[in-house]
Amino acid sequence: MLENERIVRQFIRILKEESKKSESSIFPEGAWQKLDDLKGSLAGTNDDIEAIESEIVSWCKKNQYKTVLEALISFRRDPIEDGEEFPEPDNTDSSIKTVSLRSAIEDAQERRQKKKE
Repeated sequence: MLENERIVRQFIRILKEESKKSESSIFPEGAWQKLDDLKGSLAGTNDDIEAIESEIVSWCKKNQYKTVLEALISFRRDPIEDGEEFPEPDNTDSSIKTVSLRSAIEDAQERRQKKKE
């Protein structure tokens, strides 16, 4: 697996795990709303994994989310190897696409909102 893809998969896994917690030690509270900015910036990536990874890292740096960046670097498990499934854009391509990340962001935001209610 390419390093860029590993980082994107880790970001999706962290989103999923942290959105289930009442208080995240990785995502600051304001980050959940700012994920909309990341979703918007993904439009120009054309499903290029390097561009997707670059947008994630840029979003973290722009918003000074050091804990998220640190988690991406240190989080070594591959979610696919752990048997977890992520939304796939179609059945013929198992690579991560923009729609997969957008879907993961929306799911995490929805779970997080439910936790706050």
